[in-house]
Amino acid sequence: MEKINHLLAYSLGHDPKLYERFFDVRHQQKFESIFCMGNGYLGLRACHEEQYAGQSRGMYLQGTFQTASQTTRPELPNLPDVIGTELVLDKCRLDLTQGKLLNYERYLNLHNGQTVRRFDCQFGERHYHLVFRRFASFAEKHLIATQIEIIPSQASQVELTTAINGEVSNHGTQYFIDGQQRYERDNGLSYQFEGLDHNLRAAIYQLTSANEAADKTSAKVERRRVSQTMTFSLTKDQPLIIEVFSAVTTSRDRDSVYHDAHSLWQRAAKICQAAQTLGYAKNQTLNSQAWATEVWRTMPITIDSRTQLDQLMLDFARYHLHAMTATDNDLVNIAAKGLSGEGYKGHNFWDTDIFMLPYFQFEYPKIARNLVNYRYQQLPACREHAVTTGYQGAQYPWESAEISQGDNTPKWASFNVDTGKPSRIWTGELEVHISADVTYGLMRYCASLPATDDYLLERGLAVLFDTARFWTSRVAYVAKHQRYEILDVIGPDEYKEHVNNSTYTNYLAYYNMFTALQWLTKLEAKPAQYQRYSQQYDLPDLKAALQRITANFYLPRPNDDGIIPENDTFLTLPEIDLRQLSRSSEGNLLKNLSIDTVNAYQIAKQADVVLVLLAFPEQFSEHVITENLAYYEARTMNDSSLSYGSYAIANARHGQLVQAHDLFHQSGFVDLNSDPTASVDGIHAAAMGQIWNTAIQGFAGLRIVGNQLSVTPHLPE
Repeated sequence: MEKINHLLAYSLGHDPKLYERFFDVRHQQKFESIFCMGNGYLGLRACHEEQYAGQSRGMYLQGTFQTASQTTRPELPNLPDVIGTELVLDKCRLDLTQGKLLNYERYLNLHNGQTVRRFDCQFGERHYHLVFRRFASFAEKHLIATQIEIIPSQASQVELTTAINGEVSNHGTQYFIDGQQRYERDNGLSYQFEGLDHNLRAAIYQLTSANEAADKTSAKVERRRVSQTMTFSLTKDQPLIIEVFSAVTTSRDRDSVYHDAHSLWQRAAKICQAAQTLGYAKNQTLNSQAWATEVWRTMPITIDSRTQLDQLMLDFARYHLHAMTATDNDLVNIAAKGLSGEGYKGHNFWDTDIFMLPYFQFEYPKIARNLVNYRYQQLPACREHAVTTGYQGAQYPWESAEISQGDNTPKWASFNVDTGKPSRIWTGELEVHISADVTYGLMRYCASLPATDDYLLERGLAVLFDTARFWTSRVAYVAKHQRYEILDVIGPDEYKEHVNNSTYTNYLAYYNMFTALQWLTKLEAKPAQYQRYSQQYDLPDLKAALQRITANFYLPRPNDDGIIPENDTFLTLPEIDLRQLSRSSEGNLLKNLSIDTVNAYQIAKQADVVLVLLAFPEQFSEHVITENLAYYEARTMNDSSLSYGSYAIANARHGQLVQAHDLFHQSGFVDLNSDPTASVDGIHAAAMGQIWNTAIQGFAGLRIVGNQLSVTPHLPE
C-alpha cells in the first residue's frame, strides 16, 4: 500500500484500490463522494451503514429532475435510502466513535466499484470482527447489493434492522410523495412513490437474507419508512452473513415499456428475487465481469512511470467517468458532480462538451453518440431560450437539466463578503460561449467518424447552423472600430464579469460561424440536403449574414510583447502577487474577496486564453504560445477543477514536462487531496476528464488534425 497523504493510500495490481487510512467522522462526507458507487443509471454515496451526525446519504438516478411543483430550480432528487442499517451487538448499538476500534480498513475497488470496510471493535470486554461489502451492479443497473459479516469472539446476540427510508431530502427539500409501503409475502420491503412534479413514478424493493435462521423477525411500516428487524443468537466465532439486495425502477427507465406503478413494483421485486437467488458473491462476479467487458478490457491504458500514482489517478478518473455516465440513454448528460452528490443540483455545463466528451469519443463512441444526441435533442428548448433572451437561432443554456427546459442557472449566490448582500450570478445570462462549446465538441466528434457515418449531415448540421444563427444575432457592429464584436460577456475566467471581447468567446464564436459558412458552401453540392436545411433555416439569409460578419469580425491578437489579451480590459488592470491571496483547497477565492475586488486585478479564476491556444494552436507561433502560457499561468488561481488539466496539456505539448506532470497530479488532487472537507458536494466530474485528457492528449500527444489522427508524444522523464 502506498501513501497519498494522511487521509488516502492506494494499491495497484489486478484490482487497483483506493484506501481510507483511518476512520473519522470529520472526513466522512469527503469519502462519501470519492468512494461513490455508480453504474451510469444510479449513483450511491458511500455512507456508512450505521448512522453518524453529519452524514449526507444520497442515491441519485439519471434524468429524474424535480422542481417541487415549480418552487425550485430542477434538481436530481435524493431518493429513499436503502443503505442505512442499524446493528445492535449484545444491546450495544454499533458506533465507531464509541468503544475501541482496531484494524480498520476501508477501500474502493476501482475496477469493479465495490467498497469494502472491515474492522475489529471492542465494547467493554466483548469483541467483534465486522466486514461490510457493497456495490451498485454494472451488470444489472437497477440493483444495489450489500453484504455484512459479523463474527463475535464470544456468544452473542445480534439485532439488525434494514430499511427503505424516505426521510431523506436535498438539503431540506423533499421531492417526492409517499405511495404504498409494504412488508411483502417473501419477507421483502417495498416502497412506491411519485415525484412532486407528477412526472415520475418509482418503486424500490428490498430483500434481506442470512446464513443463519433468525430467532425473531418483525417489520414496521411508518411514515416515509418501512423496516425489518431480525434477531440472531450466535456462538463464539460463529459467522453471521447478511445479504441485502435493493432494486429501484422508475417511469423514466428506457429498458422497460411498462411504467405504471404495479409494473414498476413487480419489476423491482423480480430483480431482487433473482439477485437473492444468485447470492452476493455471484452477483459481484457478474458485476466485475461487466466492468471488465464494458470498460477495462475494451480499452486498457497502462502508464509506465516511476510513480504508480500516475496509474492510480488515471484509473480513479476512468472509474468515476463510467460510474456517472449513462451507457444507453441520450436524454441525459453528465452532471458537474456526476451522480455523487447534490452540487449544482445535478445540472450539466460546457464541461461535458469540452472536457469529458473526448474520453468517450476516443474510447467509447456509443456513449459519445448519446452525449451529442442529447445536445441535438435540446435544440427546441435552445431556440425558445434564444427568444427569451432577445436573440435568434439556438442558444444553449449555461446550466442544463431536462432537454425540454431552458436555462436553469440560479440568479443569486452566497453573500458578498464586502456588502453582506447576496451576490448576483450572471453566468446564465453572460457566459454565452457554451453555444460555441457545444458546436466545437460536436465538430471534433464528427471529425473522428468514418466517411460512411452521416451523423453530421443528418443531425449535426442542425446544431451548427442554429448556433451560428444565434451568434449572428449576438454580435454587435461597433462603428468606432468598423468591425463586429461580442460585448458584455463572461468568458471561462468567471472572475471577470461584464467584459467585452473575451478572447475565448470570440474565437469559439468565430469558429462556429466560419465552420457553418464552410458547410453551407459544401451543402450546395448536395441538393437534397441543401433543400431540406434551407427550408428550415433560410440558408441564403444565414449565409449572407455569416459572410458579412466573419469578414469583419474581431479576433484579439498578441500585443507587442506577444501577449493575447484575455478581454478588452484585462491587461490594463493592476497586477497582484497571487501568493498574497488565501483560499480553501476547494478553490473559491470569493469566500475571502468580493467579485468586485477580484474583477479589479489581473486575477484569473481558471485557464482561459490557454484554452484558445489548445483549440487553435495552428493560429499562433511557438513563441506566442509559450509567452502566454507563462504569463497567464502566473495569474491564474486554478479555482476551477477544469484548470489544472488545461495547463498540464499545454505545458506537455510545449516542452514543459516537469510542470505538466505536476499539474497532472494537481488534477487528481482536486478530489484526492488531504482536506477533510473537500469534495463534500460530490466528485469533480470535469477533473476526471482532464486527468485522461492530460495523459492521452498531453503526454501521449493524441489529437485530431483536420480529419486525421495525429500522435506526437510528449513523455515526461
